Amino acid sequence: NNRRTGFYGYELEVGVHDEDGSWSVSGAKLDQNVPNPFNPITSIAYAVPDGGADIDLAVFNIAGVRVATLASGRVDGGRRSVMWDGTDAHGAPVASGIYFVRLTAKDATLTRKVVLLK
Repeated sequence: NNRRTGFYGYELEVGVHDEDGSWSVSGAKLDQNVPNPFNPITSIAYAVPDGGADIDLAVFNIAGVRVATLASGRVDGGRRSVMWDGTDAHGAPVASGIYFVRLTAKDATLTRKVVLLK
């Protein structure tokens, strides 16, 4: 069981910080975006466990509001990457600041902080 109760009763996913700097849980991995901070575009690499999974890779603002969906649906296992150009779901530029990229795959939820500087 990779779940532990953390502060305020929230469940936390216990994972592994790999040698390459990625964070992995249950075979899913989310690398730190490159470059970070970024302007105007950044690359986000991730891996899906063998056998594939339904995934959701999305960007959220500091208030927890979904800004953009970068990938969603069923994907085969393996490594892949996407680019984020600092725009929202409607193609409008977002403000400079801190954002969070969240990957959900199988029973794993992984999050990375990204910084957009204009």
